Amino acid sequence: MAEKNVKPVAHEHKHPSEDEMARMEMDYRMLQQRGAEIQQQLQQIQALLVENDAAARSLEAISKNDELLMPLGSGVLAKFRVADKEKVFAEVGGRVVAEKKIAEAQALLKEKQEKLQKAAEGLQNELNMVGQSIQAIEEKAAEARK
Repeated sequence: MAEKNVKPVAHEHKHPSEDEMARMEMDYRMLQQRGAEIQQQLQQIQALLVENDAAARSLEAISKNDELLMPLGSGVLAKFRVADKEKVFAEVGGRVVAEKKIAEAQALLKEKQEKLQKAAEGLQNELNMVGQSIQAIEEKAAEARK
């Protein structure tokens, strides 16, 4: 048998093709957009958590006071007499409002807080993954420019 001339293959760094670079750029932009959407959702959840906390503090105040200052909106407050220190009205889902004992309303708020925090954690994890993907694309693009 005749020996074939075998040349060793040099380990050259393969640069991405124009199509691969275009795909990376498209992925990069989509990831940036998704990251912005996640950040917006996290801000909305944070606002709901603040509102939930304020409601919990107000429930405590109802049971301890005869009169309360309640916000009407746009920085306007009104003084209210507490007619019933044991019951309030609370949304129970689907915009349905029901009379609840204060302890029951507090339990609803705690449940809502836990759901919101869980949702925020999931979104934060997703945002971290998006950030890692963006970083990987940036590193690959930087390597391709060398």
